[in-house]
Amino acid sequence: MPATISDLLQDKAKPVTAKSGEPLKEALARMIEHDYSQLPVVDNDQKPVAMLTADSSTRALNFFEVAPGKLRVLDAMEERIETCMEDDDLLDVLGGLRRSPALLVVDSQKALIGIVTSYDTTEYFRLRAQDIMLVQDVEETVKDYVLAAFRGKEGIFDKAALQAAIEEITPSNETELRGAFRKALILYLELCGDTGKEPKESSGKKTPLNDMHATKAFKEHIYQKDPVQAFDKLTLNEYIVLLLHKSRWKRYQPVFQMDPEPLRRMLNPVRETRNDLAHFRSDISEKQRVELRQCRDWLSRHGDAIEAAFSTGGSAVSEENADVVEIPTAAQPTDAQPPTTPPTPQTATAEFAQVSESPYVGSAKRPEESRYAPLAAWLDNQPVDKDQVIVTFREIEQMIGGDLPTSAREHRAWWGNNAKGHAQSRQWLETGWQVSSVSMRGERVTFARSRQQRYEKFFSALLDDLKKAAPFSIQAPPPSGLTWLTISTLPEAGTKIAFVAVAFSRNHRLRVELYLDTGDQSGTKRIFDALQNKKEEIETELGEPIHWERLDDKRASRVALYYPGSITDNDEQLKALRSRAVAATIRFRPVIAEHLNRALREAETS
Repeated sequence: MPATISDLLQDKAKPVTAKSGEPLKEALARMIEHDYSQLPVVDNDQKPVAMLTADSSTRALNFFEVAPGKLRVLDAMEERIETCMEDDDLLDVLGGLRRSPALLVVDSQKALIGIVTSYDTTEYFRLRAQDIMLVQDVEETVKDYVLAAFRGKEGIFDKAALQAAIEEITPSNETELRGAFRKALILYLELCGDTGKEPKESSGKKTPLNDMHATKAFKEHIYQKDPVQAFDKLTLNEYIVLLLHKSRWKRYQPVFQMDPEPLRRMLNPVRETRNDLAHFRSDISEKQRVELRQCRDWLSRHGDAIEAAFSTGGSAVSEENADVVEIPTAAQPTDAQPPTTPPTPQTATAEFAQVSESPYVGSAKRPEESRYAPLAAWLDNQPVDKDQVIVTFREIEQMIGGDLPTSAREHRAWWGNNAKGHAQSRQWLETGWQVSSVSMRGERVTFARSRQQRYEKFFSALLDDLKKAAPFSIQAPPPSGLTWLTISTLPEAGTKIAFVAVAFSRNHRLRVELYLDTGDQSGTKRIFDALQNKKEEIETELGEPIHWERLDDKRASRVALYYPGSITDNDEQLKALRSRAVAATIRFRPVIAEHLNRALREAETS
């Protein structure tokens, strides 16, 4: 619920008042003693009747042309007052402060119990904004640390692997209902006179419950999963889950030197405090505020160690799965990026000195431009093959010709990639750069060039070419800047268990592929084996060899054509690569779709 007037009265002293019949000089002396600019005027029952202000006193002295000792409060007070009660919503009564220098808080008997000024409301919202900034500092730092584990080649994030990780933590009803569904099927078979029970002893007897068919029935009629959100749309709780996930914690543990549970216990109260602040449930206590600062500072303390630990650049899945990410349902193809070593602060400093001689940096900006426009110009002037730069706070101050605001050094949230209402981030985002990481203690920021626009441009053109030339229906969603594009799902009728896609792969390769995932590892491998048994026939129809990737330790399998090429190629090379991918897709999709249909029919009759 919104804040109330009582929230502003906490820890405030009893209001200092004046009486209408007392000398003005005495009332002014109390105002000076307490450093107030106004005093409520009350009657004998402590009910407010007027307001004495510094302005009204000056006007009275000027009007009567006498000394303060010659006037009473009655001669200088203003009878126009604004009152409210303790339980009034703060937002409902703020208008009164536009009409009066203070709100007089009264009880049910109309007696004065407090006073609220513009300073009080400003301080209240300033403190609340500061609390929110602390929470944002924690959230942005947690996001930084999560993304560090998905940093691929040259500091570019492996978006496909990140999306797969997000999908893994997205809630579904499978855990809750899958076991009950299986028991229901077994009971059904028993009632029909069949023995749906698993043999109690290893007798070699097979259960009549077909796991592949049961999985298909569950996925098609019962399975539900919440929509998978983009990384920046996740909640703080989901960022915490990603950070502490068991599949990646072994990479964080050497930095934090603790198990994930103590860290979870530290972060969960921050999440609860964030919810309280976001929904105006209540003011947070000083203890909560201290805990927020401690959490923020503790996380910030590990920033350089995180940067060093992940500076080899490898994807979060590279240690166990360098080419495919395990996902719970049939999903998009993924690829981890090869490791690399990002620039060091020393090399970035040298490059800053060179680039700073360009006409963009230090040149006069138009009066209407943001003070951060020189930073945007410097980023825009970076060589096209440079995807990451590290620059110090001091070097940015040299570019913009002035000091950064205090918040830039105190709050990680100041460096957030949020263009709405943030002049600084709007500047770098509009030039195609984003903040990759920030060392608050080292006072340096890493900017990474976003290749999203290049991927969107490539796949948009590929999609247009396919729609014009392909003899089959294209079911692709609009390109979203990821490293792959789904062309269609297969089979055309029934439950979808595969995608035909075009994806940029590791080692400067593009692939046209069938990404196969029935939701059940054994079922996927059976379908894959059936396809591979027709290897010669399929490759003869296509006119070129295929890469058959069974991926025995994963649930999914892949059948793919590979071609040399990278998104960093020049426009002419990318145009040729796109033409080759279009031609390959037009050949590949009908052939592989027909053979997949045959394999599924054979699996159902076996």
